[in-house]
Amino acid sequence: MQHLDNDDLTDVKKIGNYIILMKKFLGSGQYGLVFLAYKILKQDSGLVDTEKPLACKIIEREELTERAKTMINNEIINLEKVKNPNLLKLEQVFKTHSRYYIFTEACNGGDLEQFVRAKGGQLSELEARLIMAQIVNGLRHLHSNHIMHRDIKLSNILIEFKSFPKDMLTYGKDLITMRTRQKFEVLSRFDLSKIEFTVKIADFGFSKFIGSSSLTDTICGTPLYMSPQLVDEKGYSLKADIWSMGVIYYEMISGQRPFNGRNLEQIGSKMSKGDFALQLKFKPSLDLLIILQSCLLFKESERTSAEELWVNPYFTMSHVPAPIPEEVKTQKKKFLFGIKKSKSQGQKLDTLQNFYSYNFSCKSIDNLNNLLAKRENGQLQDIQQQFKQENQKSFKSFFSRTRNTNGKDLKNMRKQKNANLTAILENAEPIVYLNTIDVIQDDSSFIERSQFIIARDQGFCDSIKPQSLMEQYFSFTQSNLQI
Repeated sequence: MQHLDNDDLTDVKKIGNYIILMKKFLGSGQYGLVFLAYKILKQDSGLVDTEKPLACKIIEREELTERAKTMINNEIINLEKVKNPNLLKLEQVFKTHSRYYIFTEACNGGDLEQFVRAKGGQLSELEARLIMAQIVNGLRHLHSNHIMHRDIKLSNILIEFKSFPKDMLTYGKDLITMRTRQKFEVLSRFDLSKIEFTVKIADFGFSKFIGSSSLTDTICGTPLYMSPQLVDEKGYSLKADIWSMGVIYYEMISGQRPFNGRNLEQIGSKMSKGDFALQLKFKPSLDLLIILQSCLLFKESERTSAEELWVNPYFTMSHVPAPIPEEVKTQKKKFLFGIKKSKSQGQKLDTLQNFYSYNFSCKSIDNLNNLLAKRENGQLQDIQQQFKQENQKSFKSFFSRTRNTNGKDLKNMRKQKNANLTAILENAEPIVYLNTIDVIQDDSSFIERSQFIIARDQGFCDSIKPQSLMEQYFSFTQSNLQI
């Protein structure tokens, strides 16, 4: 809360208890321009709430068609219906004879398209995963209210940094008012795994409340992010947003889009083939491939939902993604990522880097099922390996343990005179038959206890006390097994 500098007040527009800084241009929306704004705390005092910057979209009503006016009204209505940390919050709306003034919260990091470009055009899987988890949450809330966004893309998702190293702000104290080139340089050094941030789905101009109806057929959105149903001008459901979300995930990690084209016809032609490849500079996890494939399926009935993605362990930050097993085909090749110029010779040199390539198919769910089977098989192997490691000591046979402990090899024991072996057996304790229900608690305990009973009753524990045998060589004590 403070007074603004005189430089900020040279071109200010006041409406209601808000001021709009007309020199602080933040960007442009579908139908209007967006400027930095603040709420006035006390009238005539000049004191404004600078701790909570706002964005004001100014739309000229006279320039709008009737369809555009309907879409703007839908945007306002739908924004008023939803409240979620990952959806842009509507602050206030003013409607004059000539203009709309739509005030929303402002995000200091700009949009994701800008952030990804600042990071070199590609994000790591971890950074993209952190972003996607929040997008999924926002979209899940939107869909639970029967609202379809219909224009999910990187430029319509904003990012707000809650905290970051102050020494990174070399060009000023405020990210939101920083010049674009300077802001790019600062954002390029941000590591999302170490900085608190929030992403927010914005620009609800194409959003639609579908109510009890599950389908709609209005063609709108950005062609490169449109689902196959929109491209083919067919009816579509909430899952059109899921396809778009798969496209932006693909774009964040690869810097490309799965299907490119100058118009809907070209995009539709490439989509009809149903195959595309993911090319990355890093080796992705198996979970990443599964998420992408589940979003990018032609049939809406096979495509995943926001709710299913929300409960997927992949978007739980404690989850360790499964690596790609060897049998999943990934090609490792050299790929031209850029051109470097030799200072000494003045010649252009190809900059070749390794990349990993994986092929997808949108036509059938078979590829997804194959990936899921690989993950389940891998999880089973991980469980078995973990079980083996944790119980390695417990499941070592008594015979191998006695060789290591007593320095006696069973082969030597077998060569002992029959008289000595007979003496040992005569001194052995009689067999005590146990109640099966008490012993066989599970497979592992059955094997373990069987080994102990066999070892004990064959007389090979003459030099080892029964108590030590139970506690040191097997994972149970006297209380677990009454002898």
